[in-house]
Amino acid sequence: MLPKSRLVSVFVLGLGIAMITAAVLGGAFVHRDARLPAAQEIATLAIVDPAAEVASAAGEELVTKPVTMQRHLTIADPFAADQAGVRIGYAWVADDGDPAGLIDASIWGYRINRITGLQISPTVVSSLPGMPPAKVELHGLTIKFPADIEQTTVQYVDPTLRATFPMNRTDAFTRDGRDIDVWTQTIPDSIVGEFYASPTNTGQVTTAAGVTRPVLKHYAAKRELHVDHRTGIIIAQREQVQLSYVTVDGEERFPTLRFDGINSDQSQQELLDFAATLPTGAGLLAIRILLAAGGALAVILGLIGVFGLFGRKQATRNLH
Repeated sequence: MLPKSRLVSVFVLGLGIAMITAAVLGGAFVHRDARLPAAQEIATLAIVDPAAEVASAAGEELVTKPVTMQRHLTIADPFAADQAGVRIGYAWVADDGDPAGLIDASIWGYRINRITGLQISPTVVSSLPGMPPAKVELHGLTIKFPADIEQTTVQYVDPTLRATFPMNRTDAFTRDGRDIDVWTQTIPDSIVGEFYASPTNTGQVTTAAGVTRPVLKHYAAKRELHVDHRTGIIIAQREQVQLSYVTVDGEERFPTLRFDGINSDQSQQELLDFAATLPTGAGLLAIRILLAAGGALAVILGLIGVFGLFGRKQATRNLH
C-alpha cells in the first residue's frame, strides 16, 4: 500500500491536471463574447413622444397627442451557438397605446448572427392583413451591435423603408462606469414607393382649391442610438420621423406624422443593468489564468511527491 504522503501527492497531481484541463477547455465551452442571449429579458422597447403631431381623422390638420413606437422582440428557433431566429413586431400607436389609435404595424422574421448582430437570412415582412408577406434581402444591424466594435460606420436597418443606411459613430461617453458609443443615422426625404410596393404608398388628396390630386408617401428620419461598447446592447434609442403625402409634382405636401421620441430613463437603466450581466471574457480570462497557474504548481508539487523527492532529501539528511 502506498504511503499516505504518496497518496496525497497523487491527489495533488490529479487536481493540478484537472485545473489545467478546465483552464484550456473553458475557452471552448464558455462564451467569451457578449453574444445575443438565448432569453431576452427585456423584450419590449417603447419609444415615446408625448407631444407628437398626427393627422386628424379628417386628414385636414395635425393634432398633438402622445405616440409610441413599440418594438417587441422574440428569440425563436432555429437557435444555435452563433445564430438564432428572431421575430420583431413594430407598432406605431397613438393615444397611450389604445388599439384604436394604431397608425402602422409590421412583423419581421429572420435569422441573426448572435455575435455580429447581422442578419444572415432573407427577412420576411408581414404588414397588411390579406396581403402576402414580402421577402427582403437585408444585411445590416437591427437589435444588437458587435461587442467592442472598432468600425466607425455600419449599415443599420430602417424598418419603414425596409432598407439599410449608413450609421456613424459620432461620440462616446461614460455612464455608470460603462463606455457608451453614440451612433447617428440620417435618412433624407425619400419616396417610400421607390423601396417597395404597398397600397399605402400612394393616395389621393383634395387640395385647398378643391382639386383631387394623386400623392406619394414620403418619409424622412434621424435616429440616435446609445450603445454599450463592451456588449453591443442598445441602451437608448431616439427616433425623429416625418411622414407626409406629397403631390407627384412635389408642389404640395400634406404631413401625417411628426415624431420625436426616446425610450424612458427607466428603460435605459434596465438595459444598462442587463448589459452588465452579459459575459465579456475579461473575468473568464482571469479565472483561466489562475486555474492554469494553480494547476501547473499543483502538478509540479504532485510529481515531486509521487517520485519521492521529498522523502529522498529527508533520508539523505538522516544518513549524515
